[in-house]
Amino acid sequence: MSETGIRLRLGDILYAFRKRWKLIVLLTAAGMVFGLLLTGASSLQNIRRGYEVHSSFSLVSKTESGTYTGGAMLPSQQDYHLAEDMVSAAIYIMKSDRALGEVIDSLALLGTTPDDIRRNLTLGQYGATQIIELNLVWNDPDEGIRIAEGIVSTAQTLLPEVLSIGSVAVINYPATEFISGTGIDNKLPFVVMALGFLAAAAIAVGEVLLHPTLINVRDVNSLFRLELIGTIPENEEYFSLPLMKAESIPKFSPITQDFSAAAHILINRLGTKTRNSIIYVTSSTEDEGKSAVTANLALQLSEIEKKVLLVDLDTRRPSIGGFFLENVDYSRSLNALYQGDASKEKRSFPSPGISISFPLSWVIMQCPATMSSWT
Repeated sequence: MSETGIRLRLGDILYAFRKRWKLIVLLTAAGMVFGLLLTGASSLQNIRRGYEVHSSFSLVSKTESGTYTGGAMLPSQQDYHLAEDMVSAAIYIMKSDRALGEVIDSLALLGTTPDDIRRNLTLGQYGATQIIELNLVWNDPDEGIRIAEGIVSTAQTLLPEVLSIGSVAVINYPATEFISGTGIDNKLPFVVMALGFLAAAAIAVGEVLLHPTLINVRDVNSLFRLELIGTIPENEEYFSLPLMKAESIPKFSPITQDFSAAAHILINRLGTKTRNSIIYVTSSTEDEGKSAVTANLALQLSEIEKKVLLVDLDTRRPSIGGFFLENVDYSRSLNALYQGDASKEKRSFPSPGISISFPLSWVIMQCPATMSSWT
């Protein structure tokens, strides 16, 4: 963090992606699957519809007597403009329950409602003219044509009655086109997959912004002015090995060499002192590997013939003993001593009020993540 706020670098974003790569892969894959399901549903819907009926007709501003405005037999420029202005009203009337109900009654369409036709019917003005284009999607081509013809026929009688002026003249008679399997958006799976990736990326970066932490080891020196002794790579397979079984520990592995190098650096820094060197191992949060680092560091110091006292001060979740023993007897734990449940015979390790009966070179204490959790 800087004095003005959080400073987010490219390396921080890459770290967030690396930390949350499983979530990113999961949401991206889920987006792809969901997109494929949506595409499949769209395909099935198109197959169910089947046919598309096209037709077009022109709206004319004739009166019930068959003449144009002013009693003329031929349309004027004003009549054309009047027809253009009536297009919106004509479309509303043609899609009304009354008009579609008359079509259903005239064709005796059992089980069909005005909403069924209206959902699949599109009426639109062609440009800025008085021409109206009709598009009807229906599963039966013959029935679709009859419905389109019925809509035009009903409009010819209903428009003059409702508007007191206006009628229609057919330009293109209804014709069908097979549309099964068309209209599928092949880009949809990739769009939804991209949305899943962006959502996971936002979660990963948001965690870094809400819970800022050290990402680059060089920040230890630049931000806190602390010397970096060494870095230990994360390796679950290595840290799951029992430490006291020598044959299971790869002595020449990179991680073992890193611990050995850290031990020698500590000896060079502190080992020349006559009194015991005390090291506290802690971290900012839980489950960051304090116990594993403490146990391995103590083991490497003992490998170079240093007498080491290893103390687990995390009384709530002690785990150091599990690195060396399969079963840790409670009577020999620090908690038992603290609670007064350990007998004098079993007090075989140093503790407050008990003198150390053998010389030590190093005392390494594994502390809780925060002092507030240390009881």
